[in-house]
Amino acid sequence: MGNFQKRDTFIPYNVPDITDAEINEEVDTLRSGWLAKGPKTLEFEKRFAAYLGAKHAVAVNSCTAALHVALLSQDIGPGDEVITTPMTFASTASTILHTGATPVFADIDYRTGCIDPAEIEKKITSRTRAIVPVHYSGQVCDLDRIYEIADEHGLFVSEDAAHALWSRYKGRLIGNGLRGTASYSFYATKNLCTGEGGMLVTDRDDIADRARILTSHGMSVFFDAEHFFDGYKTDAEYAMRALESAAQAGAVTLCLCDTNGGIFPDEARAITEKVVQKFPQLTVAIHCHNDGDLAVANSIAAVDAGARQVQGTLLGFGERCGNVNLCSVICNLQLKRGYECIPPDHLKEMYGCAMALAESANAAIPPNQPYVGMNAFAHKAGMHADGVLKYSSSFEHVDPEAIGNKRKVLLPEI
Repeated sequence: MGNFQKRDTFIPYNVPDITDAEINEEVDTLRSGWLAKGPKTLEFEKRFAAYLGAKHAVAVNSCTAALHVALLSQDIGPGDEVITTPMTFASTASTILHTGATPVFADIDYRTGCIDPAEIEKKITSRTRAIVPVHYSGQVCDLDRIYEIADEHGLFVSEDAAHALWSRYKGRLIGNGLRGTASYSFYATKNLCTGEGGMLVTDRDDIADRARILTSHGMSVFFDAEHFFDGYKTDAEYAMRALESAAQAGAVTLCLCDTNGGIFPDEARAITEKVVQKFPQLTVAIHCHNDGDLAVANSIAAVDAGARQVQGTLLGFGERCGNVNLCSVICNLQLKRGYECIPPDHLKEMYGCAMALAESANAAIPPNQPYVGMNAFAHKAGMHADGVLKYSSSFEHVDPEAIGNKRKVLLPEI
């Protein structure tokens, strides 16, 4: 004990590697005026996802928030159980409690410090909804076995990767090829430090969409690009720069507008495809006017090219020749393209809804209006009536009852 010496300097737990490059970026951010989520955050999300080979990365204020949002995205709550490990920071379990669910602890494999799949199986009950494995100190869990168990019991997997930014499982980075989610930490003591912060990573569109809604408290930026198609045909580079500016400002949806209603389906498809390819992390929407009587065809062409939202009006109400008729768009996409635009059991209400709307607007639906016109499925006598009775698809492109309409045979023909 006589040789014992007391240090005069504090031994830090962990010292982040902060250089002039990081300091200059911080100063640039302060000078930009974007002190909350802005262009740098969006770029960080994009580059983080690209590094891991993941489809989506959603920036949040901590790994705790990412773990919490992951469970909320699956509507996990009171009455549910979530299996996790006791060998972790408190937030792994506390986020389960925040949802109202109950954390259930499964023991670890002493060789790795990670949760033991055999112990997970022992803890599964009828109330179990999810598994939260933790890649402890960069050691990776036995993911093959964990996902086998999850698949067998229909469980969601939310990987806690706070320690595992550069960890690999069978040669693949954690976060690559996800079926659920992975959550990362950028706290001062982590491999990649931003002071505070976290990231939720997933390949599933539904989880990413739900996460962005939850983390922004339901608020989102929707950019309506009026005259986009005419602008693109005049100056494609400028039109794309306008979308880039919107994306950098935080837009999550880019709506491409055929404001003059004059494009053709081949143009709608080709231009929309270019936008979708350039902004894969954003939702691309289409809004067509009907001045060229092609709004429905143009909207469907855009959806085929990757647009995931259609703006319009029921019955095509709007200025000049109107907006795209959503009655036709919904019926075409749902009955013929396999998209679920509205709940399937609501589709049978389309005809009645159109009639009620027309009555409220003091407007008449043209009798020959596709799908919802009173004569949309009217047939003349003779071979037409005979044929449709024997084999309906001989003169009907869809079942009229699927949308609440009816087949008719015109009296004058009889």
